[in-house]
Amino acid sequence: MNIPLCCTTVIIDGELMLMEERILKDYFLPEITEAQTVNGILNPLAKHECLVATNGHKKPTTVYDSDGMANHINLVAIKYSDMVTSETRKRIDSLSSKKYFTDKAEEPDFLPLVQNVFGQYAGQVLRAGENLHHCITGISGMGKTVFMTQLMARLAQKRKRVIVFDSSDSFSKEELEKSLSKEFIQQYISFHDISESGLPVHLMYPYPDYSATKQTNCFGEIISQAMPNASQIQINFLKKALKECVAEQDFDYESLLCVLDIGFPEVSDSTKDSVYSKLNDVFEEIIEYGHNTSMTDWYTFLESCKNIVVIKVDEPSMNTQRPLTNMLLASLLQAQKHRKLTQEDLPQFSIFIDEIQNENLEKGSIISQIMREGRKYNLGLNISTQFIGSGRESHTLRQAGINVYFKPDSNSRRAVAEALGLNKKDLWKIDKLGKGECFIHGLMKNFETGTQEEATIIGKTCLLPDSPFADK
Repeated sequence: MNIPLCCTTVIIDGELMLMEERILKDYFLPEITEAQTVNGILNPLAKHECLVATNGHKKPTTVYDSDGMANHINLVAIKYSDMVTSETRKRIDSLSSKKYFTDKAEEPDFLPLVQNVFGQYAGQVLRAGENLHHCITGISGMGKTVFMTQLMARLAQKRKRVIVFDSSDSFSKEELEKSLSKEFIQQYISFHDISESGLPVHLMYPYPDYSATKQTNCFGEIISQAMPNASQIQINFLKKALKECVAEQDFDYESLLCVLDIGFPEVSDSTKDSVYSKLNDVFEEIIEYGHNTSMTDWYTFLESCKNIVVIKVDEPSMNTQRPLTNMLLASLLQAQKHRKLTQEDLPQFSIFIDEIQNENLEKGSIISQIMREGRKYNLGLNISTQFIGSGRESHTLRQAGINVYFKPDSNSRRAVAEALGLNKKDLWKIDKLGKGECFIHGLMKNFETGTQEEATIIGKTCLLPDSPFADK
C-alpha cells in the first residue's frame, strides 16, 4: 500500500479502518467520554467482533514515509462499516474515486450517469462508433426504471434520438410523470400506441436498390425474430416463402401467411405447420391493427416524432417473449444497414427496453446482434433486467459499454461481485446499496487526464433538476 504516513493518517482498506494506536489515544479518546483509556475503546470493539488487529497483533500493511521509504508499522485494524453512518461511507467512496466526478454536467459530449454525496457527476463521453450500450440490473423497486428515464431524458437534451419499446407500461405517460416533469414530457416525448395506431413502420419495407435475394434475406432476418430457437429447416422454409412473396411483390403479412399455409411439395407438413403456427398469432394481431398496407419506413416515422418516442407494444398473449418488439428492432437494424450501404449519413439511435429477463439473449437473437454490431450502425441499446443469469445470457449482457448494478437478488449477488471484481471484504458494499444507489462499471471519463478509462464507481442516479424525485 503506497500511502505516505503522517501522525494523523487513517487508512481505509475495504471495510477496515487502519491507524496507529496513538491516533486512538490523541484523537478518538478525547471525544469518547465513556472511555478512560485506549483499552476502553478496544475492548468493546473486540467484544462485538469489530477489532481485527491491535498493536500486539500486527496487521500486515506497508506504508511509506515522505522520503518514499517503506515502513512496517503495527496498526490497529477496525471493521468500521457498521460503526459509521452510511453518509460517511459514501463520502469515503466518493473521495476514493474523485477523479471521475465533475461539477459540470453541461459539456456537449458528456453524459452524466450518477452523482456522489457532494453532488458531483460521473459519466461517459458520447462518441459515434463507440460502445454506447447500457445494461442495468437489480431487483425490482431499487431504481432501474428511474435510472432509464433519467438517462433517456439526458440523451434527448443532448439532441440524441431515443426510441423506447414499452410492453409493460413502464414508460407510459402516467409512469413517466413520476420521474420527469410534465413540461419535459410535453417538449421532448411522443407516444405511439400500436393497438390504436398500428405498427409505426412496415416490417417488410422494400428497398428498390436491393436484389430479390438480398431483399429476401433482409425480410428473413426480421420475420425470423418471431421464431426464437427455430431450426435451420424452419428458417429455410420461411425464406422460401418470402422469396415467393418478393417475386410476386406481395409485401404484406396476409400474402406471407397464405404461402406458409399452402407450403411447398418438398417441405414436410410438420415444418410447414410449426412455422405457420409460430407466425400466425403475431401476424393476425398486426393485420388486426389495420396497418397491413402502410409502407412507412423508420426515418419517415421518426421525422414526425419528438426526440423521444415511446412505442407501446401489445405483444401476442400466447408469447412469453416479445416477437413484435424483436421484429421492430430487427427492422431498425436492417434500415441502418441499408442506409450505411447507400453511404448516407447514419443517425445515432438510443434504444430502450425494460425488463428483458425473459427475452431470448442467445447468439442469433436481435438483442445479441445489436450488442455485437451496434457500434458499426450507430445503435446504442439500453436494457434492464432483474437478475444476471449464467452462460451465454450473461455474456450478452456484459458486452455493454456501461454496466449499472443496483442491489441484486441473492442468486445474482455472486455474479455481480465477479463482474465488479470485488474482493470478499468488499461484498458488504453490495448488500448496503440503497434505493437509487448503484455500482457502475465501464469506460468512464477521468477528469484529471481528460481521457476515458475502465473504472468501477458507486453513485446515485442523477436526477434532472425539475424531476419530481429531485425534491424527495
